[in-house]
Amino acid sequence: MAYAGLADLYTFNQKGLKQTEAIPIAKDYVNKALSLDSTLGEALSTLGLIQSVYDYDWAKSKSTLEKAIRLNPNFPFAHIYYGNLLQYTGESTVKGINEIKKALSLDPVSVSLNWVLGRNYWLARQYDLAYGQIKKTLTLSPNYKLAKGTLALVLLGKKNYPEAFKVISELDTTETSTSSDWQDPYHCYALALSGDITNANYELNKTLLKNPGQRSFILSRIYIALHDYDKALNRLEQAYKDRDITLYFLNVDPTFDPIRNEPRFKALLKKMNLN
Repeated sequence: MAYAGLADLYTFNQKGLKQTEAIPIAKDYVNKALSLDSTLGEALSTLGLIQSVYDYDWAKSKSTLEKAIRLNPNFPFAHIYYGNLLQYTGESTVKGINEIKKALSLDPVSVSLNWVLGRNYWLARQYDLAYGQIKKTLTLSPNYKLAKGTLALVLLGKKNYPEAFKVISELDTTETSTSSDWQDPYHCYALALSGDITNANYELNKTLLKNPGQRSFILSRIYIALHDYDKALNRLEQAYKDRDITLYFLNVDPTFDPIRNEPRFKALLKKMNLN
């Protein structure tokens, strides 16, 4: 269990490493855990996640996660990762969300599980359900950054720009680093979506000067909203090289709908085995 826990820490990369540096370490730890106990559902769940978000081997991931659920049906994250896979590959949004609900039924007051359900409603374009679920998450943890970020995206999807700007202004910046700066990029994105192109460009140039190492995946959304699809695709291709964990839901993320027919976008999905 301790090795499985270490694998999780490196998978979700809380140590300031790049994904391409952290995931191989996570793999070593998860393989160590499974060498000691090949039936450990927690370790199999993490392995299944890595096979999805890093290897893009969805078939192998599905098999691993189904085995994890058989061995430990009461481990919530096995259901989370399996539900994500079903939804994000396009196999079944309904079954995917039902798996998330199953996970939440096992741990109803988990902040992260409540957020995942809201996020997956957003990815399914069920904005009203997403809004209600994220607001519920924030009653459990009012400053939970992931939930606030998703709430901003939900509000932008609903074209509720005043509330979206308010939520973005409340994003926690106390731990902002090169890779974790959300407030400035989300503000730029909201400006562009709301039609304020001049200020969006100005704020984007300012934030890139201040922090040139921001995550390419988040920046790609801004370029889409600015209708600069070449730069958006450049950023997405860099995110692929970086193995950015959020590419996981590229296939269903509504912010990328404007470029879904672009040949380079289709080529990227093919490289990720999502075509």
